[in-house]
Amino acid sequence: MGVEPLSPAFSSIQIKPQPGALNTAELQLSTLRGRIKVAFTNTPEQFLLLTTTPPNSTGMVYLPRRRMANDRILKNGRAIKAIPEGKFWKIADIEPGSYTWEVKYL
Repeated sequence: MGVEPLSPAFSSIQIKPQPGALNTAELQLSTLRGRIKVAFTNTPEQFLLLTTTPPNSTGMVYLPRRRMANDRILKNGRAIKAIPEGKFWKIADIEPGSYTWEVKYL
């Protein structure tokens, strides 16, 4: 599911799912700071990612790129800008909480 600590005790978290041929998956991981939850749905039209990160943590989320320039990135239903990095879109400095991330492949 691509959940990795970027600093001790998961004070900074990377979420970088690599779904491959999987249509859906989910994970709950207990850490010293609290529970991390990640779930995704992967279709040819979109990639939908649900994340929850614990208090007193920051995060970095990576979303798969497919059609590159035409991908539309949404955070909680609102369009955002993301940084292209290889085969992923990178969103940095994520505050703790629950978010819905979506890549619409246009």
